[in-house]
Amino acid sequence: MKYVWLFMVFVCASCSLKNIQQEAEEAQSAATLTGRVESVSPDKKSYVGALTSTNGQYVLQAVTEVKNGSYRINVPQGQYAIAAYTDMNENGKFDSDVDLSTYWGDESGSPMVLEYAASETVAVPDLEISKISDRHFSTDLNSRYYKHRDNIAKRVSLEDPIFSESAASLGVWQPLSYLESYGGGLMFLQEFDAEKTPVIFVHGIFGTTKSFSNVIEGLDKERYQSWVLQYPSGLRLGMVSDYWVEALNKIADDYGVKKVIVVAHSMGGLVTRDFVRKYTQQENPVELSKVITVNSPLNGMPSAKSGVEYSPIIVPSWFDVASDSEFVQELKEWHWPAEIDYTLVASYLPGKTGDGVVAIENSVTYKLQAEARKFYLAQGEHTQVLAESEMVNFLVNEIESVPQ
Repeated sequence: MKYVWLFMVFVCASCSLKNIQQEAEEAQSAATLTGRVESVSPDKKSYVGALTSTNGQYVLQAVTEVKNGSYRINVPQGQYAIAAYTDMNENGKFDSDVDLSTYWGDESGSPMVLEYAASETVAVPDLEISKISDRHFSTDLNSRYYKHRDNIAKRVSLEDPIFSESAASLGVWQPLSYLESYGGGLMFLQEFDAEKTPVIFVHGIFGTTKSFSNVIEGLDKERYQSWVLQYPSGLRLGMVSDYWVEALNKIADDYGVKKVIVVAHSMGGLVTRDFVRKYTQQENPVELSKVITVNSPLNGMPSAKSGVEYSPIIVPSWFDVASDSEFVQELKEWHWPAEIDYTLVASYLPGKTGDGVVAIENSVTYKLQAEARKFYLAQGEHTQVLAESEMVNFLVNEIESVPQ
């Protein structure tokens, strides 16, 4: 019931119950569209967009890059037409002077608008970029679903407002407002350097990358560069991992990155595991040299299940973190790739069943230990342990043990 108690404290101290409920329902209503695009240009990037229609005007609501002929795109439930286009001027966006491909629809190229239900995953019939359409659509894009794409590879500082406690709380209770205000994204903490190995830090629920400050500070700055995956932790976790796959693919294309290391805490470990599952299904442009999860509820959380069952407002990510969720069960059935070096880390408090938040039985199982090349158990509280010298030294040594 821990999350429910936190919920009531937050509501009493901050924004209205009505606003939280509206955003939770909208965020929960997202549908996932998947499919393939044929005749993709070998020289230019191609994109798939989801469009809504108002008085005959088609407006782009969400967009994603086509990779290896495939795409996944997340949209709120509703009616959408789907279109594919090639980025002829290579600016990463749709512009009014860019020629469009044919729409998926009838022979005249008219868009076929379909209804997509909440939480539905839909396989869209193949799109084909085969001839130019004389139709154009508005360049306006819903900012709630775009700023995080603009933030890919953005240079940020841990002192930026996006890493504040208030921003983290907003990301839990009003994730769409967070996306509109901050965006989040896969971002850099310093200028990119092709000679340094990137280390991606992934926070958990109510968290920010600041939790890793001591680890980031302890890294050899001559050999490593720190990146952050900062996201609204109230979103469905599959949406976050989908974005991460797309963002890393873009960075690999733009910067020529060859390998990365990932360090994740708490719920960020679930996001990471789902990311690795999806990422290894494609032709990988980047090697995942090492992955470390710390105090991650990889076996699910009973308290999240209680939140889903008893809370008057359900944070969408609770559906995925709940111990018997489809998300957790799918990850438990999936097998970690043997070629990816995995380190499993957990902590405990004396006299407790775990770290004060996650029980050992929910962060460590026989299967996880078998998949990990190294298992490390330390004494410490769920988040505070990340600032303790023993844990900091261990994580820094694990990161720096990866061959350059």
